Amino acid sequence: MGGGTTDTGLKIFAPDKVLRNGFNGNIWIGTRLYYDEIKSQLINDYGIDESLIKNIGKVIGDMAVRQYFDLKDLPHVDKEVFLDVGCLDGMTSRRFFKWAGNCEAQTYCFEPDAKNRLKVERNLASVINDGNASVIPYAAWDRKESLHFHENGNGVSRIADDGVTVNASTIDDEIPESERATFIKMDIEGAELKALRGAKRTISQNHPKLAISVYHKPQDIITLADEILKIDGSYKFYLRHYSLADGETVLYGI
Repeated sequence: MGGGTTDTGLKIFAPDKVLRNGFNGNIWIGTRLYYDEIKSQLINDYGIDESLIKNIGKVIGDMAVRQYFDLKDLPHVDKEVFLDVGCLDGMTSRRFFKWAGNCEAQTYCFEPDAKNRLKVERNLASVINDGNASVIPYAAWDRKESLHFHENGNGVSRIADDGVTVNASTIDDEIPESERATFIKMDIEGAELKALRGAKRTISQNHPKLAISVYHKPQDIITLADEILKIDGSYKFYLRHYSLADGETVLYGI
């Protein structure tokens, strides 16, 4: 890499131009995915003292682990029924079971991406076998229909104007009325408004705790809160942010 500039004019330097010749400043690694590899390269290839290497990636990772569950006012009930809408790899549901503690706990995982569902089935295998987790292979929407979908096998899979065809359904249709949902989490790449409209009965009857991503569209921070209040005007809202960038902003409703 020869260096250059970012869109904002910030200079980028090639490692060889900065890290040779006795460099002794602090180095902050800002990725949680490749921290170990970068650290090893800095030590082995450039002779950087390990004490100078700082792990910003761990800060990012710690925030991600707290997401959806760290609000102090989140109450527990004897039986927690969690709707993991956009469950990706199932790890949020695993954290739900930890959060639920000794409560009776059940999770319903909405995930239309077939590649992601394989991860869910692997990561939640034991609770699926015990009957405490169910995988729902539909996109959460405001009605039953077929939609185009970008199936990327990661966290940015989303409803789109082209791509593979997936089935969509509503939370109200997929969750039995007898199964009182107590907690709904949504992170579905901009489809949250449609999904909330498809959960009117579930929300109005059960008044579940809500943790809704509000960063995919600029207007979501307002429109999603407004939609929830149209369904049930008794909610109190909290905002929490879980990133050093502009993503991962969660609207909690209690």
